Amino acid sequence: TRLARILHGETAPFASSTEGYLLGTFVYLETAIFYLLGPKALYVEMLNAVMGGMLVTLAFDTARRLSGDLRAGVIGGTLVAVYPSLVLWSALNLKDSVLLLLIAIVLWLLVVFQMKPRLWLVPVTFIALLPADSLRTYIFVGLSLVIPATVVLTPRLGARDKTLMTALAVGLSILLLTTQSNPTGLRSFSDLDAERNAMGVGANTNFGDQPFHIRVFYVLLAPFPWSPRRILDLLPVPEMLLWYAALAGAFIVAVRGSVSWRLLAPLALFIAGSMAVFVLAEGNVGTLYRHRATVVPFVLVLASPLFAAALNWHAPKQSVAADAARLANQRGDV
Repeated sequence: TRLARILHGETAPFASSTEGYLLGTFVYLETAIFYLLGPKALYVEMLNAVMGGMLVTLAFDTARRLSGDLRAGVIGGTLVAVYPSLVLWSALNLKDSVLLLLIAIVLWLLVVFQMKPRLWLVPVTFIALLPADSLRTYIFVGLSLVIPATVVLTPRLGARDKTLMTALAVGLSILLLTTQSNPTGLRSFSDLDAERNAMGVGANTNFGDQPFHIRVFYVLLAPFPWSPRRILDLLPVPEMLLWYAALAGAFIVAVRGSVSWRLLAPLALFIAGSMAVFVLAEGNVGTLYRHRATVVPFVLVLASPLFAAALNWHAPKQSVAADAARLANQRGDV
């Protein structure tokens, strides 16, 4: 609200030397809303809810496109819509809701590109990524690398088109990475160690000083439902059980080959890269829990074909046969 007041010509305290790091996509968006509509947090909360709805829509369509199954799309969208921490980020005044939407847009565009490669989709995808630069640097850098990798792995591309599109994607990736406004400042792995240890200082759930394999265990499974320290620790238990099922489901979908591994590349690379960053840089469970929410929707989407298949397996045989006959009629086979 202070920036909006300054833009209106009013006097408001703002120290650029100490508060300048706060400026970014979400703050600019908030400022624009407060400038146009007035300093009411309700407007921002409504915007967060709208962005949450858009995230659900993109999750539905991404799951549907990847699997070719409408039921997988419905399951993926529904799980993203009801996942507790995602609802929380959409309801609160946090930059996470903006970041989640940007990630979903980029990954959806990559899935669309893989199914129907078009040259213009390459720059459009990078344009969608640009606002993430001031939100989470590791997400921005990671997706800047995922985009050209996806282009390289896209099936059904002729040699000439693949060369042209790959060159464009690599060139734009290099341009974004060399001109980003929020460089990490990391010069070596020792800087990551320092960052991780700093995040664990004073935290009740510090794991930054643990061996690598223990940190992997924390990143994948914490907070642990089987070791609550207080009553409040029981609140995320249902969510964590769903997370475990989604992790297992996503892994099975990726390795069993029910969906082309090339089509899974955008989501799989993003998820694996983000989790690797968490292992290297996260130092306490609280911060990890919030940051891991950036990959949760896409793990749910990746697992949705398996969940759909499981529901279909439990369906009555008569219903399955009726669905098959109806599909055959629609295709004109009978």
